[in-house]
Amino acid sequence: MSDIELDGGQPRLDGDRGQSSAEPGRAGSATTDGNNGSAATDGLAGWVESRSGLGALLRTTFDPPVPHLSRWRYALGAALVSCLAVEFFTGILLMFSYSPSAATAWGSTFYIDHIQNCGWFLRGLHNFTAHAMIIVTALHLATVVVAGVYRAPREINWWLGLAMFGVLVAFTLSGNALVWDQDGYWAWHVETGIAGGTPIVGPLLQRVIIGGTEMGNATVSRLYAFHISILPILVLALLAGHVVLSRRHALIHPVEVAVEPAWPRQVFTNMALSAALLGLVSVLVLLNRGVSLEAPADPASTYPARPAWFFFWLFELRKSFHGSREIIATMVIPGALTVVMLLLPFFDRLLPRRPAHFAACTFAFAVLLFAGYLTVNSIRADRADPSYSEGLREAEAARERAVELALSQGVPPEGASALLGRDPKWHGRAVLKEKCLGCHVLDGRGVGEKQTAPDLRDFGSRAWLRGLLEKPSSPAFFGNVPGCDGMVEWKKSSKLSKKQLDAVTDFVASFAQIPPDMTPEEWQNSPGVADHAGMEPFQKECGTCHVIEGISEGGTRDAPRLFAYGSPQWISRMIRKPGAPDLYGYLEKKDQMPSFAIQLTDNDVRSIVRYLLNDYPGAPAAPPAPAAKAAKAAAAKP
Repeated sequence: MSDIELDGGQPRLDGDRGQSSAEPGRAGSATTDGNNGSAATDGLAGWVESRSGLGALLRTTFDPPVPHLSRWRYALGAALVSCLAVEFFTGILLMFSYSPSAATAWGSTFYIDHIQNCGWFLRGLHNFTAHAMIIVTALHLATVVVAGVYRAPREINWWLGLAMFGVLVAFTLSGNALVWDQDGYWAWHVETGIAGGTPIVGPLLQRVIIGGTEMGNATVSRLYAFHISILPILVLALLAGHVVLSRRHALIHPVEVAVEPAWPRQVFTNMALSAALLGLVSVLVLLNRGVSLEAPADPASTYPARPAWFFFWLFELRKSFHGSREIIATMVIPGALTVVMLLLPFFDRLLPRRPAHFAACTFAFAVLLFAGYLTVNSIRADRADPSYSEGLREAEAARERAVELALSQGVPPEGASALLGRDPKWHGRAVLKEKCLGCHVLDGRGVGEKQTAPDLRDFGSRAWLRGLLEKPSSPAFFGNVPGCDGMVEWKKSSKLSKKQLDAVTDFVASFAQIPPDMTPEEWQNSPGVADHAGMEPFQKECGTCHVIEGISEGGTRDAPRLFAYGSPQWISRMIRKPGAPDLYGYLEKKDQMPSFAIQLTDNDVRSIVRYLLNDYPGAPAAPPAPAAKAAKAAAAKP
């Protein structure tokens, strides 16, 4: 991979040196007596050499002539090859556990990270090394420009290096997306969106990449095939061509530059830089404990999508061009920069040798500075954006919840998307926020301009009911609900003692335990109902408005029926049909809660109900009831 500067003298072809370097190979293959000649004289090594010429091939490959003064910059190519070897080795090991489909990609990656022995280190090494290759290749190309070895006769080698850089970028992008988490999914969404902006062929190219109009199972399948077959073939072909041309051009050097075999000085330098680079990558993997696995991909989420870090400059550049002019940022400018980079070897035809070299270096480093400046601006803009910071916090919470559920329950057979999609804590809270908190509040916080409905925290629990009976005029209950002032009036004339209120609270709280298939008559005949301490005060005061068949007839004021109040079936019906006659149909239409029967799916409703009832993994314990608090306090007294 070592190329030698052309500055400072006229190039010549050292045919003698090239010939002498091949002499050992010719000598080793001169003996053709397969019966006992070479084997007897030189042993097994000589026998293998006479039949294969392997020794000469290895010497030619790994011991090319290099400048007498070993330079670290020549070791960048060897470091890149070392990184590629690590990528191929770790990639093959990861293939044993990875499952390429939209339903299984996240789950198999989770298995690698959290269950497989040292899997997190293996995936982290694969990921960090991929990004290290981008940096090493960019540095290698920069040193080539500085040394001027992109010039004739090395134009093709320069183009091969640029092509390899592009392939390595494609390697990293496709690998990030294969995880099929939020970060990989949305980054690929942004990146394919940029590709889709290409004039004429853009939409077709985008459909080919993602396998249709929407990203899904076909996208993962195509990415996987691209990542493990097409890209490896391309990078190996480009690397082989680069090495062959490098060896050929190594024979062309200035007259005054002395050369020496690569062994041992340059080989040692190569090994030292490769070891240092891979050691640094390993330390980063250990410090970060691998690479983060975000929540499963969710096309409906508001994840703060960003491309890979080496495209931040392009992402920032797009902000300066809008609408139809966006193509200037996504295609025109990057395309122009790429064309100029390809044409660097021909600057010598336009300018004298030294000014051409100066212009080439100036352009190359101007591109790097320009991209670096935009990258820093993009990072600063994100840090100063409150909505982006909030999106990151939401994404981190989703990641932690997904991992928690996968560890405790496993990944559902239908795919990782069901982890959060069916989780009451995550999905139920999200639907509640979107559909309900415009009027209701949760822990005193909502998203509407004005609270017009009760606080839903621990709705229907004993603590919630006791607070309602104690102060129904509070905004946490029905104080801000138009037309629901009946309990406020009742409280003014109520003669129930604190003990009786506690008993009524216990009685009404038990309604939430009534099974869906139980009738009012069956419930009344259940043990502990008729002789409950709260039955009599309930009938005496609550039953004058609220109706429960066989227990109270109501009639004093309109009020919802309380049978199974606070149970999953009662809350579900309240969400779907709040204006039913036995619920809040007595209110004026403008004061009724809107029906969500059509807007919400069964899973949405079920998730909301379970979230409100704290029926989900990791739910907080129910708040202690006032009576329990008093009993605990009394027991604590000496």
